[in-house]
This record gives sequence, C-alpha cells and structure tokens, in this order.
Amino acid sequence: MTTSRPRFSLNSVRVRITLWNVGILAFVLIVLGAVFMFSFRANVAAAVDQGLAQKVRRSQRWLAGAPPEMRADILAGRDPRPPHFNDSKQNPPDKGPKGPPPGETPNDEKFGEMRPRLFSLAAEPLSHSGALWDRAGFDRAVLGVASYSTVHGADGDMRVYSSPLIVDDKTLAIIQCANSLAHLQGEQARMQRILMTLIPFVLLIAGFGGAFLTDRALRPVREIAHAANKIEAEKLSQRLPVIGHDEFTEIAEAFNGLLGRLETAFDRQEQAFQQQQRFTADASHELRTPLTIIKANTSLALTSSRTEEQLRKTLQTVDTAADRMNRIVQDLLLLARSDAGQLSYDLRPVALAEIVEQALPAVQGANHAPVSVRLNPPDALVCGQPDALVRLLSNLLENAARYTPQDGQITVSSEVHGGSIVVTVSDTGEGIAPEHLPHVTERFYRAEAARSRAHGGTGLGLAICRSIVDLHHGDLTVDSTPSVGTTVRVTLPSA
Repeated sequence: MTTSRPRFSLNSVRVRITLWNVGILAFVLIVLGAVFMFSFRANVAAAVDQGLAQKVRRSQRWLAGAPPEMRADILAGRDPRPPHFNDSKQNPPDKGPKGPPPGETPNDEKFGEMRPRLFSLAAEPLSHSGALWDRAGFDRAVLGVASYSTVHGADGDMRVYSSPLIVDDKTLAIIQCANSLAHLQGEQARMQRILMTLIPFVLLIAGFGGAFLTDRALRPVREIAHAANKIEAEKLSQRLPVIGHDEFTEIAEAFNGLLGRLETAFDRQEQAFQQQQRFTADASHELRTPLTIIKANTSLALTSSRTEEQLRKTLQTVDTAADRMNRIVQDLLLLARSDAGQLSYDLRPVALAEIVEQALPAVQGANHAPVSVRLNPPDALVCGQPDALVRLLSNLLENAARYTPQDGQITVSSEVHGGSIVVTVSDTGEGIAPEHLPHVTERFYRAEAARSRAHGGTGLGLAICRSIVDLHHGDLTVDSTPSVGTTVRVTLPSA
C-alpha cells in the first residue's frame, strides 16, 4: 500500500499547478499594467504637446491678423497689455480681429496650462511676458526649429514648447508655451498606486480560486489512486471508477484495460501452474507404476530360486513395463520439444490412403471393434510428414478401439473442404461427458468415468495428436455423446 502525500505539500501537483497559474497571471498583470502606464503616459504627453502647439498656432494667427500699429507696439514692447499673453480679456473691437483672442480660456488653469510668453530674438521679454522657461528651446526657435522640452523646476516639471512667430515668412519673435505636469504626474502616481494595490488582491483571489478549482479538477486522480491502492494480486477483477468524459476517464479506462490483461495473464499463469502440477503428479504416477513392476519382479527373481520358465515370465513382465515406461518418456520428450519450439516437420505431399494403411495395424485384431475405411476421394493427398501423420492416426484409432466394445464400429473417413482435407475417426463407444470435452487434449487428463487407467491409456495420446496437428497448421475437434460414441475431426492442408 502506498502512503498518500499531503494535499498541499510543495511536491503536490495541486500546489505546483496553482503556483504556475498565479505566476503566469502575475506576469500577465504586470505586463498589462506596464503597457497601460506607458500608453497612458504617451497619450497624455501627446495631448499636452498637441494643446501647446494649437495655442502657439492660435497666437500666430492672432498676431498676423492684428493691425500693423498694434503688432509693432507688441513687438517693440510698448503695448502694456497684450490681451492673449497677459490676461483673458478680449481685444477691443477697433484694435484687433473679431472674436476672443487666442490663448487661455477661463478653464485653462485647471489643466495646468500657463499663459504664453513672448520674447524678442534677443531673448528680451515682450509685453511683460516673464522670463524664459527654456533657454535651449529658445535658441532652437531662433534658428527656426520648433521643439518640445521638459523642464524640471522647484514647483514640479513643466512641458515647454518653443516656436518662432513667423509673419509673412519673417521671424518676428519667439513664443514659449508651457503646461505644468504636476497634476498629470499626480494622476499617474495615483493610478500606479491603484494598480499596485489591485494586483496583489487579484493574485490572492486567483491563488485561492485556482487552488479550489485545481483540487476539484484533480479529485478523479485521488479517486483513481484510492481505488488502485485497494487492488491486490488476488483481486484483479476489481476496476477503477470511470466518471465523465475527460482525460482522466481515458487514464482510468487504460488502467482498467491493463488490469483486464493482467487478470487474463494471471489466470493463464494459474492454469498453467495447475496444469504443470497435475502433469508432474501424473507423469510421476505413470512412471512409478512400471518402475514398481520392474523392481518387484527383479527383487523376487534375485531373492528366490526360480525355474527357467518363471525367469522368462519375469523378464517378459519387466520388458513390458520397460516398454510402457519408454513410450511415456518418448511421448513426454516429444511434447517437451514441441513446447520448446524444437520440433518441426518437413511437409510434403503424402497419399492419405497410405497413411491409413500404415496406421490400421495398431487396431487390427480379435480384441478390437472392426474398422471401416471410406476415403473420398480415395487418392487424396495431404501436405504433411508421413511418420507424424501415421502416429496421429494410430493414436486416434487406438483411443477409439480402447473404449469401443467388440460389437461396436470404428469408421475412418475423409472429405475435401476447399483447400483442406477433413479426416474423421468416429466410434460407437462409451462417449465422453460434455464437461470433460474441453480438457481431453490436455496431458494426462482422463474423464474418469469413461477414460480410466483400467483401459491402459496414459492420457498423452490426444495431447500428442494436438501437437502434431498444430505443427501441420491444421485443426482438431472432438465431439462426443455419452453411450453413443465419439467423433474426432482432423483438418489438414491438402497438397
């Protein structure tokens, strides 16, 4: 029995899957958060830059549309109150273009925008515009290049846009527009804090949810392991539970298939072991009987004075017992060689009539039932080894004659079926009970009611017949009815 691991051990599959899921989710959330913050910063910067550029363009359009005397006063620094640079008042109708001047609106300050500042090409402030926000940007604007820059000040960062004011293809002044980034940076920091708060919370929920779902998903594995731990070598008929239609179902079905094959293999092994035990016991018994006869007769002959005739009878008895023991040993050797794959036949065309003729002397005599032969066709040829086929037919005839009374009948017949020849040996003897038929070709097996040792058999005849037929790539079947008779059919390839 195997000991179960803790469900939440570091070596547990549940924990590893949960950690992998949480780790992947954390990576995805961090990447998404970084992409979001980068996109937010880029979009805000683009919006700020676009607003500054629009304000400069409006200032350029306003200055280009102003009366020449007003424009000259502004550029000379004599206009103390340029409306769009110093306040949000509108131009007087008689001094400037119609409509509100460009620049800031009453809501500009809440977005961090500041009033534009106007400078001469010598960097002198015009119309009380104040000091330069960015000297480097001013120098580039003097050269005709508009540029953006970020200036770090005591009150926070500012985004500055420096651009030349061009009227009639002539640079008249430099304008700088600025937007404070303090508010935007504060929003960005607040969003970062929200993300840093939400990500651990989401990961915590994902960890507990993943552990719960993983535990439920792996529940069939625990059930399979629990059921497998209960299966022992003596209980291979048990099967694992098959629930659902997922991958674990396939595992359970595959394991059940393995258990079925193991059960079949164990059953065959058990049958083979029992058959081997029976074979060993029967072989020992069969060999012990002639050895006992030999020992008894030789001991009697050595311990007493006996006439020549008595010694001759003793030797005849010993010779008969030795012949019987020799037949048993030869039969066992043939079966052992067949089992080991060391027995093979050189198959060739053989006349079936010749095989029957050579096998008939084994049952011809006054003590046997008469034998009739009906071969169809008489000149049929089979593909086989002559000596083995003679032994096959002799064993079948001897078996039939042994259990058929003298007033009975033994028949040998044949007929052609396709590319095979079926040879039938039937008798009108005692027959075999149905429960014994599946075992009659096993070694040393006897149906005790009709196949007792009193008839002189060893129980190896049909086993040898089965081995010979298998080596000829044929088939052997036995049909029998008690008190009616037995029919043995041998199917052999025709030549």
